[in-house]
Amino acid sequence: MTIGQKKRVATYVNCFLTECFNYLCVSPAVDVLHLLMSRNDGGKVVGGHERFSLINTYNRQVDDNNTVSPASLFTDNTNPSLIVGDLNVHTMYTDPERDMSTAERRKGEHYFRVDGLHGYAILNEPGIYTRTPDNNTTRPSVIDYTLANTQLAEFVRTWRTNIPHTSSDHRAIITMISSTTFTPTKPSPDWNRITWKTGGEANAVIEDELKH
Repeated sequence: MTIGQKKRVATYVNCFLTECFNYLCVSPAVDVLHLLMSRNDGGKVVGGHERFSLINTYNRQVDDNNTVSPASLFTDNTNPSLIVGDLNVHTMYTDPERDMSTAERRKGEHYFRVDGLHGYAILNEPGIYTRTPDNNTTRPSVIDYTLANTQLAEFVRTWRTNIPHTSSDHRAIITMISSTTFTPTKPSPDWNRITWKTGGEANAVIEDELKH
């Protein structure tokens, strides 16, 4: 930020991070804040990686143009990276019911084509609004996004917005990341309570399989 410019992007960290982690802020562009984190003890942060990138952006619209270009936001990072923020663009993937203008659709397609080329994927659940205005003249929309790169994808545990609404017209988003590869628990029936029968009689073949 140069002197005289308003600070529009902020990242808050809790006391645990300030005590146990080193972090370096890198600003590749105006309205982008890149927080590069590593552990004080030199240990791994996520998986086998020693660094983790949290990239926060407020992609403002000025004279119908966005202040953050896709090229300055989506860059090649070899370490696990998470991009969060208000991108102020639309895509049918996250907002399938939105009636988009040609200009809106093309702008969104451009951003998310570039993100794919750099290995990023959207974590938002389709159809879940992230901005819900409290007036009847503005329609709800999806302009706040969370994106993870390939190196982080297998460590993402949950993405949700179902927390108490703040006074803002934007919904707070929580993304949970595991330090080890996360595999969702799959439901499994209680096999011992199932009666396997064929024609009213116990099936000998199935009973034999269950023993093994």
